Amino acid sequence: MKDFVNNSIDLNDLPDFESVHLEISEKNYFIKMVMQWAIFCLVYSLILLALMNAKWGIPIWIFKLSSFFAFSFVLIGVFLSFKRYKSIGYALRQKDVIFQRGWLIKKTTVIPFNRIQHVASKQSFLDKKLGLAVLRIYTAGGSGSDISIVGLLPKEALKIKEFIIQLIDAEERTE
Repeated sequence: MKDFVNNSIDLNDLPDFESVHLEISEKNYFIKMVMQWAIFCLVYSLILLALMNAKWGIPIWIFKLSSFFAFSFVLIGVFLSFKRYKSIGYALRQKDVIFQRGWLIKKTTVIPFNRIQHVASKQSFLDKKLGLAVLRIYTAGGSGSDISIVGLLPKEALKIKEFIIQLIDAEERTE
């Protein structure tokens, strides 16, 4: 039996993912998030209006207070959308993909290409109207390590998807 060796690794020699330049989402993604908040507040306001016209004897001050909350939700939604938009970034490297999100609590996920099981791109109705796509990367580690890169142009999402699939296919052939 060979002698077992398990040398220590110098932490300074490890690759630094934090210095990598991250690509950001398209500006239309910020517009999409604001539109989602606006739709939520519009539905909320329509429900309030319907309740007000129902003549159930609900005091008017409740509707005024609820309207104030609806307006506040729009302002809060724009602020949160802006912060979220600024906090999302991704990078493709030679052996992995990096995805970062979160402005209050920053979370960075680094996925080696050899752990990727499946790649899919999708577009919601709003994404189609705004010319956006979402690239979903599924890993062998389960749903906790899956990522969704949001706010991509459809051509860019397809290009990244094909690139990753080619890398996965090439690695499978060498095994």
